[in-house]
Amino acid sequence: MYEIQDEVVKSFQPDQIVFHPKTVYSFVLKDVKKSILSPIPCMIHSVSTRPPVGINFNWGGSFNRVFYKLTKFAIAKNVKQVSSKFIAGKKFTLKEIKSSIIETNIMYMISPSIFARPKEWPVHAQVLGYLERDKTSKWSSSEELINYLVRHKKPIVLSFGSMVNGQAEETSKLFLDIFEANKIPAIINTASGGLRKPETYNKDLFHFVSDIPYDWIFPKVYGVIHHGGSGTSHMVTKYGCASLIIPHIIDQFMWNDILTEKGVGPKGISIRKLNR
Repeated sequence: MYEIQDEVVKSFQPDQIVFHPKTVYSFVLKDVKKSILSPIPCMIHSVSTRPPVGINFNWGGSFNRVFYKLTKFAIAKNVKQVSSKFIAGKKFTLKEIKSSIIETNIMYMISPSIFARPKEWPVHAQVLGYLERDKTSKWSSSEELINYLVRHKKPIVLSFGSMVNGQAEETSKLFLDIFEANKIPAIINTASGGLRKPETYNKDLFHFVSDIPYDWIFPKVYGVIHHGGSGTSHMVTKYGCASLIIPHIIDQFMWNDILTEKGVGPKGISIRKLNR
């Protein structure tokens, strides 16, 4: 990925680069105007009331500030390590890379209704709102799904999006058993493999899909059980769905806290601690 970005930048000679922080490459570029585009807060710029993403406990302001310093140091070290063979001879110091990370303009594509911009942030860090793209342009619903929605007026959606886990079969069975015992109709999105369609199941109560646009289905359902990615957390809130997050990694624990605080739904439990 780093090599491809290097080739593209040298070929196009762009006036400006807008990049996701995970791409790393742009952090070590000099003499090019650049902006970060991020769907996740609480990484680069400190939030006194919250720890950095990845730390799932909150000890308060002074401790949080220390954790943010450590997080920024770790990010800078990772950027230098990944970039090392490409920046050989250019003498980028860890301090320079850290400054590039902190001082680059950053656009947080997050709804201020969910996450208000902290007053302590520098002016070059702004919360600009959630941008939703139309995901239905190359998708159409099946007749079976339409019929299912006619039969069930208040189903829920179960989807772990891009997440995978080593116990997809067991996790799916656990949810299906509980749904069936409580007569809860559910549309299960197997997506990237975090959930799995069993050979036999109650076909009247459950409908399985491998891909479904959230902007199409969420307005039609009562609630959503999901992994708590930034996009999914925004979508359930936008469409008024009751939400239960089963966080898998990093920022999903933060969205679990935020949506619970906003009253969108009950606080979920980590996928690693999930049991009957």
